[in-house]
Amino acid sequence: MATHHLHASQLINRPIGEVFAFFARPENLGRITPPAMGFRQLSTDIAMRPGLELDHRIRPLPGISMRWRSWIETYDPPNGFTDIQARGPYRSWVHRHRFTAVDGGTRIEPEDPDVEDRLEDVRDDARATRAADAPHDPIAVEHQDRGHR
Repeated sequence: MATHHLHASQLINRPIGEVFAFFARPENLGRITPPAMGFRQLSTDIAMRPGLELDHRIRPLPGISMRWRSWIETYDPPNGFTDIQARGPYRSWVHRHRFTAVDGGTRIEPEDPDVEDRLEDVRDDARATRAADAPHDPIAVEHQDRGHR
């Protein structure tokens, strides 16, 4: 099985504390996930910390719904966090999020997940579909406008 890895970078014109706080809130994942994915947060305990388990429901393909469980391996505010799939559509999923204060705002360096056995190239679908759930939220809008859809 091949492991796929992509590294990208993005500048958000907001302070690091504000940007980190947005991405570290599990309830915001649905705001930046394309509506076609049918993302739903199922967990009620969403206080970020190492060891936190999160349950989601996604619809990766029309008519196919599945649960996705991830857990937070590392949590280092405001520098980053890592989520790992415990159960879901992939054989393996490790996703690191890094945040750095720079002139003009915050650099986000989300390493797209190390993934084995993709069911569908969800990342391309996400980039092709605009998540319009929160057009009033400046961080969500800027994240989408920079090609992270």
